[in-house]
Amino acid sequence: MYPRRTYQHGYLSLRITHRWRLLSKDGGQHWEAMSHQRYNKELGI
Repeated sequence: MYPRRTYQHGYLSLRITHRWRLLSKDGGQHWEAMSHQRYNKELGI
């Protein structure tokens, strides 16, 4: 399993389940688990 880089901000994103994502804003040093709803708000989707 490998993280993907988001297009708009260049964050790293890893899908855990269909409802949960891991998001790193600092190149993988720190990760934050968030629901898909919060993830979408963070990225402005």
